[in-house]
Amino acid sequence: MEQIKQILTRLLWLAVVLYTGYSLSQAVWRNIKVNQRISQLKVEISSIKQDNSKLADLSLYYQTDQFKEIELRRRLGYKRPEEQLVVLPLNFSDPDSPDRPQRVDREALPFYRKWVETITGLTI
Repeated sequence: MEQIKQILTRLLWLAVVLYTGYSLSQAVWRNIKVNQRISQLKVEISSIKQDNSKLADLSLYYQTDQFKEIELRRRLGYKRPEEQLVVLPLNFSDPDSPDRPQRVDREALPFYRKWVETITGLTI
């Protein structure tokens, strides 16, 4: 009888130790998952803070006179009274466009044309 009681006591202690170990391992696993989630949220917070600072900077920029002038020029074709407007054809930046002015090789020009252009500032 004593032996059975001793075996049952040991089994009870073994069950308590196993249950405690299982509970402890579950708590450790949850702690690891929570810490991972916290680190992900910290990264998201820093990203959102950067986005907020960019938006605040843009908001300040949109309130400046420089932005207003750029938008007036771009959308409405605004120009100052002392400025002259130059309209280029749509395909001006295309190097193969026939409307694009051709560059003159200055080295191939005769010396008298170079002198006249240098002195007068006129292209002949």
